Amino acid sequence: MSVSQRALDAYIFKYDTYNYPEMSDQISKLKKARVSLGGVHDALGTIKNTTEDLEALGGILAAAKVLNVDNAKSVGTEARAEAFGLLFHSAGSFMKKLPPPANAYAPILLESSTFFTNMHKRFSFGEGSVRSDAEDHRTLLREGN
Repeated sequence: MSVSQRALDAYIFKYDTYNYPEMSDQISKLKKARVSLGGVHDALGTIKNTTEDLEALGGILAAAKVLNVDNAKSVGTEARAEAFGLLFHSAGSFMKKLPPPANAYAPILLESSTFFTNMHKRFSFGEGSVRSDAEDHRTLLREGN
């Protein structure tokens, strides 16, 4: 129930309860306005849900476009990691609307959107990465330190 509906309910209750005959036209108009506001409130909720669904679908399609490229080198591992994150996040957006127990995995998927990019950074050749640490270790062994 919207704030506007609650405000109208308060006015309607006040004037209906204390029986002001001279206000009957206004009270009936307020009751009609309240019903109309309820319809607008419901329509806005539907639009919001539809927009969220379209954004999630767009995320899945964008991720699939990146992940379905035949030549992995043409896309790059960082772009693939971001695409996996987008795919999991978008799937989580859909799953949160499912009934229990199917929606139980939604929070995990929604929170895993940065997991793949974080792991890519950790396992790439950048400073502080696992590969970089391994290279440093091999260099030390070759040099006899």
